[in-house]
Amino acid sequence: MIKNYLLLLLCCPVFVMAQTSITATEPVDLSIYDGTASTAGQGEYQIFLGTDNVLDKPIIFVDGFDPGDTRDIATIYNSLEYTGSSGTENLADLVRAEGFDIVILNFPTYINGDGVTIDGGADFMERNAMVLVELINTINSDKAANSPEPNVIIGPSMGGIISRYALNYMEANTLAADTRLFISFDSPHLGANIPIGLQHQLNYLAFNNLNPVVDIQPIINDLLNSPAARQLLTDHFIPHLQAGSAVEFDPNITLPTPHPYRTSFQDRITSFTADGFPSDVRNVAIVNGSGI
Repeated sequence: MIKNYLLLLLCCPVFVMAQTSITATEPVDLSIYDGTASTAGQGEYQIFLGTDNVLDKPIIFVDGFDPGDTRDIATIYNSLEYTGSSGTENLADLVRAEGFDIVILNFPTYINGDGVTIDGGADFMERNAMVLVELINTINSDKAANSPEPNVIIGPSMGGIISRYALNYMEANTLAADTRLFISFDSPHLGANIPIGLQHQLNYLAFNNLNPVVDIQPIINDLLNSPAARQLLTDHFIPHLQAGSAVEFDPNITLPTPHPYRTSFQDRITSFTADGFPSDVRNVAIVNGSGI
């Protein structure tokens, strides 16, 4: 397999296009989230062409939950490596050798038009979904005119939820996604779960009045309390807090309670289609759960 791939590279060099920034143009209303400003989302993408060096068989890979943008595009590409019978191989390399084109979308940390720093990897999923909509439109415009294939979209983890929202939005608004297959990989379609006891412990250690552990505070502020985490978690520590307390839980709240952000997001993503999934594409969900 590797030998054949190397021969293909020698006979026909594979081109990698420059990394490109992209800003959404489709409107997004975030005011339902405590009056959040509805500024346009931003992202960055890079195209890795197949052996024909023509953009005609796009596979769009959408990054998932990544507070602080710890994964750049190169890291995402390298994450597709695996150990097979022939040693270390890369799934992206293999499908490119078959003539497919890999497009990787990352959500970086950026400063928006209002001068506010946005952590794209943990931002509101609707805003990131509109970036994906912009990318799909861009790829469809740039695809070769001679018999291009419909897109394939792959979203790991939160990337699957973002992709699902984007495809639902395009379908509901009669925007042509030209996409034949949507694959979500380890995506929490029914919500994510972090044990509420762990959330409580970390929040208490970080912000108690006696001896707060400053090093833990970013875990609360940037991860558990991020917009995306509030939208994803089926049980969130904030609704459990006693009135007026930043750390003490209300003993009367004993059942899983999501943050209001999750309810608002669920209402939106299920408003597009009857089952909350796009109907114009083939939907495939893959579950691994091992973290690799």
